[in-house]
Amino acid sequence: MDQPLYNRIFVSGEAGGTLADLSRSGTAGDVLKQPMAVHPLITAMSAAKQRARAELSESGRALKRKMTLPVLPATGIIKPGAFVRYTDEDAAIRLGLVRATNISMQFPVLTQALEVDSHE
Repeated sequence: MDQPLYNRIFVSGEAGGTLADLSRSGTAGDVLKQPMAVHPLITAMSAAKQRARAELSESGRALKRKMTLPVLPATGIIKPGAFVRYTDEDAAIRLGLVRATNISMQFPVLTQALEVDSHE
């Protein structure tokens, strides 16, 4: 998936929160992500910066992978939110974030199907 290379966003709390115009460091801040990110818990600059980091990380060339592997004693069930390092079909080593896990039992093998997001 190719997404615009966003490098700037406005982040705001709701009534009484903070308002921040934030850019990715080292960039011109010329590609604005719309719409503005608004959340009632953004009441301090540190919260606004964390939200901006999350929002701006969803830009550029992203990869969505589905992979099936056995549930091993060493790894257990790999839950959403975990980071996994894997080697793709081009022998490139990638780091991705697990977005979904589905468990399946075909006796005697217990498998897990993972949906993983990563960037190139």
